[in-house]
Amino acid sequence: MSREPQNEGDIARSQSLEIAALRSSLQDLRTELDRREKALGRLTTTVDRHSGEISGLNDRIENKLDVDQLKLELTRLSREVSHLHGKVKQLDGETNHLSSVTIRDARSQNRTVTAYTRSENTPLSSSQSGTLCKVVVAGLSLACIVFSLWAVTIGWNNTIFDNHGFRQSQTAITTYYLRYGEFFSYETPILGPPWSIPFELPIYQSIVAATSKLLHLPLDQAGRLISVTFFYSTFFPLFVVLRIRGASSMAALVTLDLFAMSPFYLFWSRTFMIESTALFFAVSYLAFVAYATTHNRVIGIDGWMLAVGITLSGTLAALTKATTFASFLIAAMLLISHKLWNDWKAANLKASAIGLLVTSAFLVPVISSYCWTIHTDTVKGLNPMGSFLTSHMLERWNFGTLDQRLSLHSYTNFAFMGIGHVIDNLVGSRFVILLALALLMGLGLRSLRMFIVCVALYISAIAIFFNLHMIHSYYAYANGIFLIAAIGLCISAAFKAGVVRRWAAVCVLGVAICTCVVRYFHEYYQLQETNAPGRPLAAAVIDRETKPTDSILVYGLDWSSEFPYQARRRAIMAWKPPGEPALQHAIANLGISHISALIVCDNERSLSPTLLTNMRATGFSVRREFTADNCDIYLP
Repeated sequence: MSREPQNEGDIARSQSLEIAALRSSLQDLRTELDRREKALGRLTTTVDRHSGEISGLNDRIENKLDVDQLKLELTRLSREVSHLHGKVKQLDGETNHLSSVTIRDARSQNRTVTAYTRSENTPLSSSQSGTLCKVVVAGLSLACIVFSLWAVTIGWNNTIFDNHGFRQSQTAITTYYLRYGEFFSYETPILGPPWSIPFELPIYQSIVAATSKLLHLPLDQAGRLISVTFFYSTFFPLFVVLRIRGASSMAALVTLDLFAMSPFYLFWSRTFMIESTALFFAVSYLAFVAYATTHNRVIGIDGWMLAVGITLSGTLAALTKATTFASFLIAAMLLISHKLWNDWKAANLKASAIGLLVTSAFLVPVISSYCWTIHTDTVKGLNPMGSFLTSHMLERWNFGTLDQRLSLHSYTNFAFMGIGHVIDNLVGSRFVILLALALLMGLGLRSLRMFIVCVALYISAIAIFFNLHMIHSYYAYANGIFLIAAIGLCISAAFKAGVVRRWAAVCVLGVAICTCVVRYFHEYYQLQETNAPGRPLAAAVIDRETKPTDSILVYGLDWSSEFPYQARRRAIMAWKPPGEPALQHAIANLGISHISALIVCDNERSLSPTLLTNMRATGFSVRREFTADNCDIYLP
C-alpha cells in the first residue's frame, strides 16, 4: 500500500530531471543559433563591401583605366563573392535546421509538461465537443418525436367541432357523401340541390373515405389518421430541401425538431382538414425543384423524371389548396431564377432546360389550377345559393383590401388573437426568433440571406391572401413552416462555427423546445382534451325520426356543415333571410314535399312562428315538435 505513492514520486522526479535537461539543451541550441546569425551578418557585410568594390571597378573599366589589371581583379573578386554566397547558403541551411530543432524540442517539452500537469481536469477537444453536441441534439430529437406523437393523439376520439368546426365539418361531409356522387363534381350537400359546390380537388377526402372503408374506422378517426400521416410524411421532403440547400444532417434535424414540436402544427395536424395534405405536396414540389436546380439535372432522362415529379407534386399541391401552393411557387421561382442567372453568367444557358423547368414548375400547375377554378365556378353557378361562392364573388374575401393591410387594427386583431400571438403558437415564443437571429452575428451574409428569404416567404402568403389569414387562424399552416425553417437555419449555421457558438445553438434549441411545450399546454392541450359535443340531442332526433336519404331545412346556423354532418343528412342551410329569392329557389328545387324536418336554432328561434306560417303556406304541415340543444325541430 505504501509503494504506490513512492513510485509516483520517483516518476515525478525523473520527469522533472528530463524537463531540466531538455531546457538546458534548448538554451544551448538558442546560443549556437545566435552565434551563427552574427556570423551570417558579418558575411553579409563583407559581400556588400565587395559588391561596392566591383561596382567601382566597373566604373573604372568604363573609363578604360588599367583595363587588364582590373579584369584580373574583377575575376578574383567575383570568385570570392561566389564563395561567400555559398557560405551564406550553408549558414541559412544550418539556421533553418537549428530553428526546426528548437521548435520541435519546444513542442516536445510542452507536450511533456502538459502530459505531466494534466491529470484530472482535461478540456474537451473540438472534435469531442462536436460529438457530444451531436449526442445532445439526437437526444432532444428523440424527445421531440415522442412528445409530438403523444400530443397528436390527445382527444383522438373526440368530435371534430373543437376549433373551426365550420371548416372541419365541411371537409367531413364532403368525404361522407363522396361515395354517392362524382369525383370532380362531388357533393357538399348544405345549400340545396344540385348539391355540388366544389372548392378543392377531393384528394384528401378520397383517401380518407378509402381508409375508413378498408380499415373499418369511424370517419372522424380516419380523417385524423390521414392528416397526421401527411404531417409526418412532410418531414422527408423538408429534410431533402434543407440538405440540398447546404444544411448538414444534424442541422436539418434541428428544423425537423422545431416542426415536430410546433404547438400550432401539433394541433392542426390532427384535425379533419386538407392542410397537411396540401403542405406535403407543396414541400415535395419544392424538394424536386431544389434537386433539379442544384444538381443540374434538367436535361436527359434524369431531367424528364424530375420534370414528372415536379409537375405531379406541383399540380396536386395547387389543386389540393391553391392558397398553400402560392408561397412554394414563389420559392420555386426564386430557385429557378437563381439557377438560370448562374447558367447565363457561365455561358451554359440552354433553352431546353429553361423550357422544361418553366413548364413543369410553373405552367402546368398554374394552368391546372386555373382550369379547376373555371370548373368549380361553373358547377357552383348551377346552385341558386352557390353563386356567392364563385372565385369572382370571393375575390375580396380571399385577397382583402389595401385598407386592411395598412390598418394597425388588422395586425393587433390578426386571426382574432394578434400577429404576435400567431407567431407564438407557431414557434413557442416570438423571442426565440431574436435568439436565433443573434446566433448569426458574425457568421457571414449567406446565412442572413437565407433567414431573410424564409421570413419573406412566410410574409408572402399573408401579403397575398391577407383577409383569409386575418380571419382564419389555421391558414398559417401554409406558411408557418417557413418561419420554423428560418429559426432552424440560424441554429444550423451556428453549428458550423466554433465550440462556444455551437453550444449556444444547442441552448437556443433547448429554449425553443421548452417554449413550444409550454405554449402547447397553455394554448391547445385543454382544447384537444375537451370534447366539443356539437348538437348531439338534436342530431339524434333527426336520425331517429327521418331517413338517411331525407333532406332538412335549417335556420340560425349560417351555412355551417356541422349540424348536417352530425345528423348525416343533406340540408338547405338557410343563411339568407326568409323569403330571399335564392333561398326560395333552393327550396323550390328540392320540393317542399322532400323536406323532412324544419330546424330553427339559437337566435332565429324567435322567428319560429313566422317561419312556420310561411312553410304551412307552401304546403309543409307540422305534426310533431321537439326541442333539443337550443333548437326547435318541426316534423311533418
